[in-house]
Amino acid sequence: MSFIRYVMVLLSLGRVAVPAAHAAEQPADSAHSESGHSESGHSHLAAFLGAGEEDIEGHQASAKAIGIIYEYRFPSGWDIGAVLERLEVDGHENTIALIPAGYHFSNGLRLFAAPGYLVASGSAKDKWLFRAGISYEIHISERWTMAPEVFKEFLEGGGDAWIAGVAIGYGF
Repeated sequence: MSFIRYVMVLLSLGRVAVPAAHAAEQPADSAHSESGHSESGHSHLAAFLGAGEEDIEGHQASAKAIGIIYEYRFPSGWDIGAVLERLEVDGHENTIALIPAGYHFSNGLRLFAAPGYLVASGSAKDKWLFRAGISYEIHISERWTMAPEVFKEFLEGGGDAWIAGVAIGYGF
């Protein structure tokens, strides 16, 4: 499946499920704030699984990512957190650490950006990176969420990567 088709499938899943999930999840006396956050807590922990493409100096390679995401969500809609991710590109497993910050809109949309560091395996060089992305959080229940997301990473010294995936999370 091509990368673009993969992204479209993920985004269409969010569009189909969101109206039903929000209608069931947010009645007039709902425990959700204006920012769309649950009143059950400010912390959110999620597991991420994604795939995409990395392009370095014209060489394109498929990429797979698995990671864990922690966010502290402020009542204003802003969040800050930490991400630890394993990225496999051309058989090389790299580790990425990020400090993301984002904004959750009341409709479930989230925009985020994160400076980070990639620890390369083998003879490859470690690099700084910057990630920018968008996600759409769907409340499965009061505490559980599913969020299709797409982001782009800009690597130190040139090159970039596009990744699309889904994060399954729990608020506490």
